[in-house]
Amino acid sequence: MRAKYILLLLILSLIGSYSCQQQPAHKPGKVIHSRSWKEIQESGELHILTLYSSTSYFIYKGEEMGYEFELARSFAQDQKLRPVVKVATNIHQLMDMLKNGEGDLVAFPIPHMLEASNEGISYCGNENITSQVLIQRIEKKKNILR
Repeated sequence: MRAKYILLLLILSLIGSYSCQQQPAHKPGKVIHSRSWKEIQESGELHILTLYSSTSYFIYKGEEMGYEFELARSFAQDQKLRPVVKVATNIHQLMDMLKNGEGDLVAFPIPHMLEASNEGISYCGNENITSQVLIQRIEKKKNILR
């Protein structure tokens, strides 16, 4: 239930941030078009962007599955919308598809280091917080006084 509300906040923040802004002329990396919540409801479809992965979205025996996909699908069904999934080949294409209005939300964990290059996009749902760690072998000090 908590996850549904986090996803709802993501969607509403995405829609709110786009629908209240005047769309600038197309510049690389800028949002061209996004649908308002009213437009999404009128269409009856929620366009979900994702990547194939073993956890976010995959098809098993002809059935769509994946953690983020399940969250997005549950939200769509609660809002009486039909989920429509569009799969990108990599994270950069995924973000470009969102900026170009090909989808309403991203159902995939986006690394925080990409946030700076994606102005105008709202992030939420810090469910998976990780830190980059360097692991290496420590060489034993050689005994100089032999």
